[in-house]
Amino acid sequence: MPATSAAAATVVTSPELMRCIFAHQCGVYEDILPLTKLLPLHLSNRSLYFLMIGNYPVFRHHLDHFARGFTPWLKVHGTSSLPRLFTCVISMPFTVELFSACVGHLDIVDFLIDHDYVDPSIPLMDLAAWAGQLAVMTHLLARKPRDETSKHHTLTPTTLDWAACNGQLNVVQYFTKTMMAPCTTDAMDGAARCGHLDVVQYLHANRHEGCTTDAMDRAACYGFLDVVQFLHVHRQEGCTHRAMDAAATGGHLEIVQFLNERRDEGASSDAMDGAILNGHLNVVKYLVDHSSVSTSSVDVLHAALALGDQPMTAFLMNRFCLEGDFWSDEDNHHNDVVDYGIITGF
Repeated sequence: MPATSAAAATVVTSPELMRCIFAHQCGVYEDILPLTKLLPLHLSNRSLYFLMIGNYPVFRHHLDHFARGFTPWLKVHGTSSLPRLFTCVISMPFTVELFSACVGHLDIVDFLIDHDYVDPSIPLMDLAAWAGQLAVMTHLLARKPRDETSKHHTLTPTTLDWAACNGQLNVVQYFTKTMMAPCTTDAMDGAARCGHLDVVQYLHANRHEGCTTDAMDRAACYGFLDVVQFLHVHRQEGCTHRAMDAAATGGHLEIVQFLNERRDEGASSDAMDGAILNGHLNVVKYLVDHSSVSTSSVDVLHAALALGDQPMTAFLMNRFCLEGDFWSDEDNHHNDVVDYGIITGF
C-alpha cells in the first residue's frame, strides 16, 4: 500500500482525528440530528424560559417530550458528549440546563457548572426552586463554588419567591424550617396569584414578610375564590378596586359578589366595561342590580353591539336609554340584535 494511502487510512479510521476534521465542517452529527427536533422551532432560549414561568404545565409537556429523546441519547453517549451536542446546536446548553434543574439530574448539573455552560443570568438554584427539586437545591448548597459571586449556589430572596409562586410547598417548608431562608412579599403575592392556597396559608402562619394588595387583586383576577376569602379573613393588606374590576372582566361572578358584599374598595367603570366586552352577562346583571358601577362611555355599548352578542345587547338596550338612533346600528348591520331585544322584551 502506498504511503499516502496508508496515511489516509490511518486518518479515516481514527475517531479522534475524524472528530478534529468534522469540527471544522458544517452540519450536525447523525446521532444528534433527532435531538434538534425535540422542541418546537419557535422556542428560543428566552421563550422557553418565559414559557416555564408563564405556563408551567405547557413547559413541562415540552420538557417531557424532550426528555423522551434526550435521555436515551445521554445513556449511550454520556455527559462527555455534551460539548459536541452544544457545538452543533447553539440553543441546547440552556435547554439541557432547564432539563437538569427541573428533573433533578445531578450529573448534568455538575457537568454544566464544572465546564461553564450555565447561563449566568438565571441561577440554577432558582430554576430548581421553581421546579420543586429540593435534591438539586441541597446539592448546589453543598458544592463549593469556584466563583464566590456565583448565585448558582446561593439562596436569594428570589429563590423562595419563585418556589412559592409555583406552588412548591416542600421547598418553602424545608428552607423555612432549616434556615429561615429569605423571601419577600412576592412569595405570598405570587402564590395567591397562582391559586396556591396551601402555600399562602403556610407563609401566613410561619413567616413575617406578609403580602401586598396585589395578592388579593391577582387572586380575584384569576378566579381563586378560596384564596380571596382566606386573605380577607386572615390578612390586613386588603385589596384595591382592581380586584373587582379584574374579577368582573374575567367573569368570576362569585368573587364579584364576595367583594361587593364583604369589602368596601368597590370597583371602577372598568368592571362593567370589562364584563360587557367579554360577554359576561351574569356579571353585568349583578353589577347593575347590586352596585353603583356603570359603564364609562357609549363606546363600550357600541362595541358590545358591534360584537353581535344578542342577549347582552338586548339587556343593555333596556338598561341604558340613549338619545337618538344609537341602538339602530345601521352602520354595523346588527339590526338582528336590536330585533332580538324587542322580541324577547329584555
